[in-house]
Amino acid sequence: MAAQSKRGYGKRHQLMFFKHTLDRIWKMAFLLDLVLWLIWGAWKLLNFLNLGMFMRSLEPPRDKFILGAAIAILGFILVIFIMRNLAFVQARPGHILVAAPLFRLKIGYQRVRSVHPVILAKVYEKRRLGWANKRFLRPFLRDTVLTLSTRGLPMSRPMIALFMSKYILNPNENGFVFAVKDWMALSTEIESNMGRWRGNRVERPKSGLRGLYDD
Repeated sequence: MAAQSKRGYGKRHQLMFFKHTLDRIWKMAFLLDLVLWLIWGAWKLLNFLNLGMFMRSLEPPRDKFILGAAIAILGFILVIFIMRNLAFVQARPGHILVAAPLFRLKIGYQRVRSVHPVILAKVYEKRRLGWANKRFLRPFLRDTVLTLSTRGLPMSRPMIALFMSKYILNPNENGFVFAVKDWMALSTEIESNMGRWRGNRVERPKSGLRGLYDD
């Protein structure tokens, strides 16, 4: 950890909106998978008891289709369950990295206008939210999040929403909403790295002029 701090790399802060999105997906998939396993298991049990006539619609090869679908969905659930913990935001020496499986977004410090903590309910006002949005955001509305105001976006909104979550984008301006467990640490890491980056930008022209006038 000390070596990371010397290089200016902050901690990888898990993005809670991404995790919450995949949590909802794997739970719904689990319910569907459970139903398929119950149907397949009931068919096998009835066959064992010579009562298969009551579920003739699952006679071969349909029973194999049900089993195949159940196994495939189980594999999908395992992948989603692992992926849910892989999205993070990290302050780095020259930029802020927002990463998820199959997606990496770099936000250069030259693009950053300000960094502020705010209660999420002030970003997403409850009275303006539709039913689906309100249901998704309900666990976070009282939490403090870190907002990053930027000069434009490094990528289009639809593309970011597709790979991350639409809720990571500030609906009121160009910028991002980072819901993480330790927003204070993330804020400190961003401010620290951004300060060093700006300091280096100022020092370079000075060192260049010094060399120009030195004999």
